[in-house]
Amino acid sequence: MTTPAKRPSSPKGKAQPTPAPTPAPVARTRASASTPARCTHATKTGRPCRAAVRPGGKFCALHDPALEGARMAARRRAAATTNAPRRRRTLPAGTATPDLGNSRDVVGYLSQLVGRVERGEIDVRVGNCVGQIVNVLLRALSQVETVERIAAIERAVAALPADQAAGVADELARVRAASESRQ
Repeated sequence: MTTPAKRPSSPKGKAQPTPAPTPAPVARTRASASTPARCTHATKTGRPCRAAVRPGGKFCALHDPALEGARMAARRRAAATTNAPRRRRTLPAGTATPDLGNSRDVVGYLSQLVGRVERGEIDVRVGNCVGQIVNVLLRALSQVETVERIAAIERAVAALPADQAAGVADELARVRAASESRQ
């Protein structure tokens, strides 16, 4: 009688038995009561379909030639609902592009856009896209307006007497540098 091989001792000093090897999987050669019969259709790769056969047949529901008409009718019904006319994915034809030359105009346009999306006049995805683009425009306009205001202040400072303008000019230079670094 042979004893199982012993592993090296564990930290507590007890020997650990080696686990028994797992048996190799057995290939199924025929259907039994516990395993349903498989479809006889060969897939595009040449392998057999692994689905269970329909009662009394040799094909699954997907490959049974007798069900081809029902499968085609189901495909047509699905296509009719999937490809049904959808809402517009663009702004409606003839939508005028407003003048968005300053921040106030852009904010007004954004509020109109929100209302049109809420009322369903514009698809949500289109409203989202237009909103993002207009938001970029708003940030750019804000920077342009800031630069213009700084330039106007610089002109006003230049018109001041020299003793009053010295401190203000230094502060304006700092503000301009900070504004340009954000661009």
